[in-house]
Amino acid sequence: MTTALRQVAGRSNSTISYCPNPSNTSCITPGLQSVEDSDDLILFTQTGLSDPFYKNLNITAQFNWEYDKNPSPGKKESDYTYLFTLGYLWFN
Repeated sequence: MTTALRQVAGRSNSTISYCPNPSNTSCITPGLQSVEDSDDLILFTQTGLSDPFYKNLNITAQFNWEYDKNPSPGKKESDYTYLFTLGYLWFN
């Protein structure tokens, strides 16, 4: 006999971008929330700044944060990453 797994969830996404030429600032925050269980919540956020550096090179600083309200056993509730990158723009 097979038991069907049924789960109802909602997804939200908010994006804020501020782009004064030529800089770019953004914040992206998608989230997942179960409709059946309020403890089942997951958030991801990416906040960053990108700016031209030299000719076609750009630099980026970004902060990523992940939150799980009800993590699996042995896992942390919150995790974060700092990113600093150097990139090349192939077109202008």
